[in-house]
Amino acid sequence: MTEQTKLQESYDKLRQFRDELKVQLNLGKMEVKERWEDAEEDLEKVQARMKKLADRSGEEAERLRGEAREMMDDVRKRFEKLRKQT
Repeated sequence: MTEQTKLQESYDKLRQFRDELKVQLNLGKMEVKERWEDAEEDLEKVQARMKKLADRSGEEAERLRGEAREMMDDVRKRFEKLRKQT
């Protein structure tokens, strides 16, 4: 085997490794996008919950505020996790 052949084989392996990594990155992007979309939907639910608060008072309003806080904490954690992954 010549040095040129060895070099070509090494190059081919490197390109194959790159191609495999590219596929993994694309799959990762899709997964992150799906997580983003889920978090966005939940953020919209928080907004809807907060709109309901304007019409409520007393215990019901307090319950809705608590639910909204929990939902916002969950969405915030998911956004933070996504930021770390990108």
